[in-house]
Amino acid sequence: MFFGAELGTKRNGLSSEELEIIEKIELGTVEKTYIKVNDNYKIISLDIMDNKIDHIPEEIHKLKFLERLTIKAKKLSELPATIGSLSNLKHLIIFESNITTLPNSIKKLTNLEELLLSKSNIKYFPLQISELNSLDSLSLNNNQIRELPELIGDLINLQYLFLNDNNIENLPESICNLKNIDTFILDNNQIEELPEDIGNMSNLGTLKVKNNKLNSLPNSFMNLKWLSGLDLSGNRFKEFPEVLKKVNLYELDISGNPIKELPKKLKNIRLKEDGKYI
Repeated sequence: MFFGAELGTKRNGLSSEELEIIEKIELGTVEKTYIKVNDNYKIISLDIMDNKIDHIPEEIHKLKFLERLTIKAKKLSELPATIGSLSNLKHLIIFESNITTLPNSIKKLTNLEELLLSKSNIKYFPLQISELNSLDSLSLNNNQIRELPELIGDLINLQYLFLNDNNIENLPESICNLKNIDTFILDNNQIEELPEDIGNMSNLGTLKVKNNKLNSLPNSFMNLKWLSGLDLSGNRFKEFPEVLKKVNLYELDISGNPIKELPKKLKNIRLKEDGKYI
């Protein structure tokens, strides 16, 4: 059951602690919050969608059954340390905020499966994330990140990684340890080369590296047996990468590169050039 904040009479089943927390949040949000409760009227989902809020109350840790927390708040610059006590939290989604980092306690969220922190003010990859062993989806897109730590390779259960629209220049070799990655998005960065061992990402199905500075691909690319979708548009390839002839792609976008001549035919590949399939 989802209840908007304006439906106060629907909340009579909430505990006094839960009701107090919701009311505190609403003081700063002009009541643009939404909750979802389970059969026992315990809050399992909380959406805070308001640009006026500038803090989350520390008492949020009392929402012991919370599984999903979504926040959209441009004035919000930090999360309370008590967020690490939300032991049942599986989805933490924050966007259009002014957050620059995460509290150390975030690493206590051992059941967290999805972390989205996009369109914020993140300049450095939060190292605490590397200890979230249950994480299968990580989105840090539309921030100002320049560098990724070697510790990112510890997130071995990741299946979806979105790092597009940052200022990333290099990828650490350890990222190739992410063998469960299915979707890897790196569009709109400053990447000049991909790691030599990228072929170790054996489950990679979709790779997007649009609008970067690539001019070649590592030979290990031929080991990406499950890669079906590849976007290399808007890079600096002067010649068609030979290694791609050995990859069983379904769809390839290589438009916007200074390639003088494309192969006449590539087996089973939908080749895109200048926004059209050829």
